[in-house]
Amino acid sequence: MNVGVYLRPWNGTFYTKLSEKTFPKDQIISISEFKGVAQYWVGDSLFNGKDCNNCLFDNKEMMDIYIRCRFLRSLPIDISFNLISKMTESIQTLFEKYKFKIFIGQLIDNYTLDIIERVAQKKNVKFISLVGHFINGYSRFSARGELTNLRRDVSKEEISTVLSKITKEDYKPNFDINKEQSRLLGIKYYYREKVKENYFSLLKHIKSDKYNYHYNTFTFKNKNLNDFINKNTDFEFKKLNDVNIDRDSIYIPLHFTPEATVDYWCEDPLCAFYEDSIIDLICKSSHKLNFIIKEHPAMYMKRELAFYEKLVSFPNVQLVHPYENSNLLLNKVDNIYVYTGSVGVEALIRGKKVFSKTSNYYSDLHPNISITPYLSSTDVQKVVTEYDEKLFIKELLQGLIPAKLINNKKIMNSDLEGISKYLKYYIEECNILSI
Repeated sequence: MNVGVYLRPWNGTFYTKLSEKTFPKDQIISISEFKGVAQYWVGDSLFNGKDCNNCLFDNKEMMDIYIRCRFLRSLPIDISFNLISKMTESIQTLFEKYKFKIFIGQLIDNYTLDIIERVAQKKNVKFISLVGHFINGYSRFSARGELTNLRRDVSKEEISTVLSKITKEDYKPNFDINKEQSRLLGIKYYYREKVKENYFSLLKHIKSDKYNYHYNTFTFKNKNLNDFINKNTDFEFKKLNDVNIDRDSIYIPLHFTPEATVDYWCEDPLCAFYEDSIIDLICKSSHKLNFIIKEHPAMYMKRELAFYEKLVSFPNVQLVHPYENSNLLLNKVDNIYVYTGSVGVEALIRGKKVFSKTSNYYSDLHPNISITPYLSSTDVQKVVTEYDEKLFIKELLQGLIPAKLINNKKIMNSDLEGISKYLKYYIEECNILSI
């Protein structure tokens, strides 16, 4: 059996070891968008490849690929469509040559991985990516955010332990991005990113790889420091005790941006324009609602101040400081609005009503979550349905594996043994090769 695996410079060793450990008797074929990292550099096709003569995608799907990728959106649309066509031809050729049964991908965050997953789906190849989870010590297998039922036995003890852990007021996921930053650190981060921007601009020419996604996407591109940090950085952020909360209040926890889960897991590709979609939500929802919006801790001093100015221009919007305790806020409000984020899980186990922009990995597991693009005043008046929180957590845990994934440059500190064990279990016990 041939197994495809996707590699990047900072995680190539991990995914190579995971593939070899999980598929010791099979041929592993590695692919990367970075030159010199894998057996096949798909970026070569962008310069030397041919257009997709028998392209798998119609114009609607091509446009979907284009809109979801922030690098492609930065280019003229004709160039972007040409890149999509050439990349599709290259990937399709590899799939036809090696007849993959399984492809081990990663969290889809750009058009290359997006195309690989789409080609895999059309070729009936199982695409599996590893996804971290807000419950510390757990991760999961997915393609585009869906919950995979692993048919895993979940004990009463495991359910109780997880519930006890995530309902504590001081609970936080073990994500490095959630660390608090001072004003000085925020300024340092800005200039460090500017240095990185210049470095990658040079690197893409040195490596003859000018269309590499990672060499062309930057947090502060064409933006000044004062667009993110100035003397009024905290101009409208409220402390939790100063927030007015009533029965018409809706809590919206903002996502980290850019966020791959929003770009590639939301059904509507326009969610990739995240800030615009938040403004659109407020404009088209009932003006009687009281929106309580809390910035993501990791986005403090990284999101444009102009966005906050737009938010507070609405009389029914309050901004909560990103470093206020999210769990305390969650306990005070009755209604929460999410996209793909796991705050909805934390809200549901606390007996709250959850509204979601899109279907997500837990939206089919609980009666108190509704999918709606906009909110009416009657939405918040809905009665909460009584539901066993232990049953909800059990069904959720059946789609998670008790193995830690650190999805950054510290990935070698992940539980490789545990992930490999459950990957084998998933493939063998769930008969995915027969699907």
